[in-house]
Order: sequence, then structure tokens, then C-alpha cells
Amino acid sequence: LLYPVKFWLQTALFHPLTAAALLLLLIALVSLGYRRAALWLMWALLALILLLTSRPLALLYNIPLRQNTPASETVQADAIIALGSGIHEDGSLRRLTQQRLNAALALFRQGLAPLLVVTGAEDKPDETAVQMKSYAVAHGVPATAIVTVPGYTTHEESVAAARILLRRTPPVRRILLVTNKRHLYRAAETFRKAGLEVHPHAADGRFSNCRGWFSWCYAKAFLATSYEYLAISRYKNHQWMSNDH
Repeated sequence: LLYPVKFWLQTALFHPLTAAALLLLLIALVSLGYRRAALWLMWALLALILLLTSRPLALLYNIPLRQNTPASETVQADAIIALGSGIHEDGSLRRLTQQRLNAALALFRQGLAPLLVVTGAEDKPDETAVQMKSYAVAHGVPATAIVTVPGYTTHEESVAAARILLRRTPPVRRILLVTNKRHLYRAAETFRKAGLEVHPHAADGRFSNCRGWFSWCYAKAFLATSYEYLAISRYKNHQWMSNDH
């Protein structure tokens, strides 16, 4: 449920039609004689835009997540797991998926694990893993060294991955888990709950690549962080996360 809501909000808030609709609403209020209401609405919208696109809010809002996010580790492991984040309609990897997979490939090339595991994503649970495998093979990883794990959510991916890896001979227990920094805390604790020894590794060095004091990038980051907070709350309520860290 959370992913479709996040996707809808991102689409609605940053769509040109949304701005056009708000402008038409202001014009209608003025035309109908509600000038004071139109003025208050305009100021409220401007204040909200300034707040959501500001660097100070982004920094403050991310503090609890930053405090819980584990430091990246680069250790010898039984497998490297790259978590998928969806693909485009043409089958190409989305930016986050490619970023995570590239980081995992760099670790694999260092010889830190003999096995690369790629997982599905919320919108395309099976196709994402398949396309990630194709990308990895095209970048020099033997197909026999890649395991695909379908999954709709991080929880489902962790359960499916643990089921597959722990049944291998010998069992695969010690993993390098690669995802984006904002997602790292929830992902690591979820895979630990599934019974794996997790060593987290962030695919990026920052929570966002936003620059300057004001940017639309901060508004998008606000939505992404809000989604993560809600997801963490849901996972904890369902006891899908480990309490070891």
C-alpha cells in the first residue's frame, strides 16, 4: 500500500497539471469574490513550497534516520545481495536499481564473495531480478554466479533470499547487503530477522544529492524519507525487523 501512495504523491505533486489546477483554483476564488481566501491560500502554498524545498528542513527531518543508519562495511562474505528498485517499461534499470547493482558489481570484482544475488522490486518483482541478472552478465559476471530472488517488498525479498541461500550446500549465511543509504537500516534489520548474518553496504554516500539552500530535490527527498519512516513503523509493528542493532 505504501509504495503506490508514494508513487501517486510524487506524480501528483510534481506534475504540471497540478500547478495548473492550483492556478485555476486561485483564479476561480478571486472571480467568485473570495479574494481573502485566495490570498491566504497563495501565501500558504508559497510557505509550504519554501519549507519543503529548503535544505534546513531536509537536514532536520533526516536526523532520526541518519542516527539509525549503520555504517557501510566491506568484508569477505558468502554472497553479495543487491536489492532491486524497479525497471522502466522498456526493461532498462531504474537509476536506483542501477546504482545499487553497480556498487554490488564493484564489490564482486574485489573478490569479496563468490555469489551475486539480485532481487525483485515492488512494481515488477520478477522482471527486475531478471533484468538485473542480464545487466550483471553483460558486465562480466558469470551467469552461474548469479542468483535471482523475486519479491514485492523488502520483507518478502529477505524471506525468499534466506530460504534459497540457507538451503544451498554449503549454506550461504554471511552477506554483504547493498542498497541505498536511506533504505539501509530497514533492509539490514529485515534480512537479519530472516536469519542471515548481514553486513550492510550503502550504494551511495549521501541521503540525497541535493545542492543549494532551496531545490525541488529536497521536496522529493522529503517524500522518500517520509515513505521510509512509515515503512519502518509498519515493519516494526509486524515484527519483520531484528532488534539486535
